[in-house]
Amino acid sequence: MAEQEDHGAGRLHMSAEAFPSLEKFWASRTSASILRAAGLPELVGETLEDFIALSVSLAKSPDRLLDLRRNMRSRLRDSPVCDTLSFARNMEALYTRICMENSGVIR
Repeated sequence: MAEQEDHGAGRLHMSAEAFPSLEKFWASRTSASILRAAGLPELVGETLEDFIALSVSLAKSPDRLLDLRRNMRSRLRDSPVCDTLSFARNMEALYTRICMENSGVIR
């Protein structure tokens, strides 16, 4: 059986820590967006050094880790990331605007 690839969003959903570096990978940028939307921008690192500092900081803060594990699902559930109704409405509005602009109705 093939192993499943573990993306940052999956690790977040399972309440494990994931510190994305924004430099290279789509999964890292996606994880960073999810963390920001969940109100946790302090867990996003820009560099390897940031990632290490975040990891060390959390390793020294077991109460913070426990809080993150206990509240991650509700943070994500209540964040814009999981607000599919608003997402669908915004996409529909964007598509409508694009169609109207392309048809010359609005400029």
